[in-house]
Amino acid sequence: MAEIDSLKQELRRIAVKWIKEGKGGEELPWLEVVSQLVQEYESRIHFLEGRIRDLEQELSQKERDRDALKESLDELVSLHQLSESIRSAMEPEQVVEALVDVAGRVVEVRRAGVFLTGGRDGMEALYSARRPAEDLERAARNMLEDGILDWVMREGRPSVVPDMEASDQEMNFVVVPLVVRDRAIGVFLIHTSKPKEDFTPHEMMLLSLLANQAAVAIEHGRAYRELYETHQKLRKSQAQLIYSSRMAAVGELAAAVAHEINNPLQAMLGYVQLLLIQESVQGEAREYLETVLKEGERIAGVVRELLGLFRREEEPGEVSVNELISRLAVLMRHSLLVDGIALELHLEDELPPVWGRADRLQQVFMNLIDNARRAMPQGGVLEIRSFQKGGGVCVQFTDTGVGIPEEMRDRIFEPFFSTWGGTGLGLSAAREILQEHKGSIDVYGRPGGGTTVLVRLPARR
Repeated sequence: MAEIDSLKQELRRIAVKWIKEGKGGEELPWLEVVSQLVQEYESRIHFLEGRIRDLEQELSQKERDRDALKESLDELVSLHQLSESIRSAMEPEQVVEALVDVAGRVVEVRRAGVFLTGGRDGMEALYSARRPAEDLERAARNMLEDGILDWVMREGRPSVVPDMEASDQEMNFVVVPLVVRDRAIGVFLIHTSKPKEDFTPHEMMLLSLLANQAAVAIEHGRAYRELYETHQKLRKSQAQLIYSSRMAAVGELAAAVAHEINNPLQAMLGYVQLLLIQESVQGEAREYLETVLKEGERIAGVVRELLGLFRREEEPGEVSVNELISRLAVLMRHSLLVDGIALELHLEDELPPVWGRADRLQQVFMNLIDNARRAMPQGGVLEIRSFQKGGGVCVQFTDTGVGIPEEMRDRIFEPFFSTWGGTGLGLSAAREILQEHKGSIDVYGRPGGGTTVLVRLPARR
């Protein structure tokens, strides 16, 4: 504009000069002057037009640079947001939620999900908040069968696959490999209405970056979950080992005590029998000796059961459940009566044997009887029933105790969890032992209404 204004002023000056000199009657070469002036004007106009074109090109380039910068900034924001979401995510499913949300800013997403290698049928599905319907998982399985997923994971780059089942409009699947340390662990599958030809290399590259970042988090999440499960199993095994060690120590002590009691007891019983042979022993003295003999034989029976209970039995074999229960009843009935607890046995005749270790199963039944005793501090009734069901042997323990609170029912099998202040290993150990014998244990009951514990073991045919 300044150049044009300057040109106008120059023309005005020439025109004024021509007018003034023309009044004096002189002949001026004004046409020549005007011609030169027009040429100068055209030259400057061309210069200005070129300058304007240069400015327009510079402006366009700056706009392109600005758009590219904005796009790069958006990508950085997306990657940062995904990183922040992944950092707070503890489960692989949460990582998928974040991945789908951020990917939706790059491409239009109808449905999306992550499908990992392994699992049942060679594929494990992780869904997002925009839960894919069954047709997305079906499409993924079809691609797996057709070799498309394997090809994408092998190539290591995303691909757009037409949805051949879509009828109302063009739909596509974007298959993005999830790569961790040059190894594909699955694919990120996006269902979109965006045409295949509209995808840019830059968009595909960004989807790959997002997917790979999520893949690392998913792999870490899976490793953490496996580590946690292994830790829990190890913790249970340690608890079982501690409990078994304690039970073994108690058993050895009980066996030693029983052995020490048995020797003098047999001598005492022998002397009583010798006295009863004497015809001179009559009246009250004989009655007293017969009572001593009867009670001594009862003690001897308890000692024999105690010695049999803690006898080491390393090798498994056929075990009679009824014999185990009867042996425990002889051993524990008196102590239960002292606590005001009546023991009732209802054992089915001709019960088939089970296969396992008698000492381990005795440990289970002792734990359950002891738990029932602790649940009845004011006394009550403990009923033990054995029966056949569904090709297995069942043992049911029912007490009339305080029951189990609803909020504690899901935790009763946790190691070290106790409702009465004990070690909290009894039920946990019982379940572990029964699982070793291919059996199971279930607990039923309600607060104030007693508890029923049902043990199932496969029958030995």
